[in-house]
Amino acid sequence: MGDAKIIHLPSKSRAGKERRFHRLRRPTLRHILSVLKQMLPVPSYLLDYTGPYLVTVSRLIEEKKYDEALALSHEGLEKCDELGDTKRRTRWWQFLSCAVYCAEMLDREDEKEKLLSLGKARQRCAGGRDAAYCFSHFSRWKYAEGDYDKAIAYGETARGADSSFAEAHFLLGWYTLFVREADPIEHFRAAIENDPQYLGRLTHDPEIMNFPHIVRKLREPTLLSQDKGHPQGRPRAS
Repeated sequence: MGDAKIIHLPSKSRAGKERRFHRLRRPTLRHILSVLKQMLPVPSYLLDYTGPYLVTVSRLIEEKKYDEALALSHEGLEKCDELGDTKRRTRWWQFLSCAVYCAEMLDREDEKEKLLSLGKARQRCAGGRDAAYCFSHFSRWKYAEGDYDKAIAYGETARGADSSFAEAHFLLGWYTLFVREADPIEHFRAAIENDPQYLGRLTHDPEIMNFPHIVRKLREPTLLSQDKGHPQGRPRAS
């Protein structure tokens, strides 16, 4: 009967009722799982309720409710400690990447410092695209502060976490050119090979265009023919 009543409501009203229903249900579910964990010898990784948190965070980000998404991401990070090792590592970096994105969109310097500290504490176990995304942002933040050594170090951590993450190669190429004043083609080539959209980003970047010989090399047919990557979204050349 409850479902029938919801189905015949206008879409906006129905969505509102569904959200209120889920908000009421979630604390009860968490309480039940917590009680079960205390009463039964059930491995913690079987009582994983971080998935719905992650779905909700993603929805809030899509709706541009970054403050709410950031707060829920922090809650998810804490809940990850209750999971098994493999799931904990994966989910933890997923939540951290969401938090990093929200902090960037909100331009929250206090949050950036907090998230950087969290990531740095787990730098040795950084692996996967979410970790690479986080350390790419940490690298950008340090570069903006003028701390070039840490910017380069975090860029290398991002590349080590996922060698197919084009942004990490792009950043290392940028630092090679503008900090070390060396040839960045190897790094830029790797970025383009993993995500062809970086060709346009690089060749149309005002700073890169000051180096015509680099632009010419980037436009060589060997680079234009590569099509192995996929767009990676949120970061952009700056």
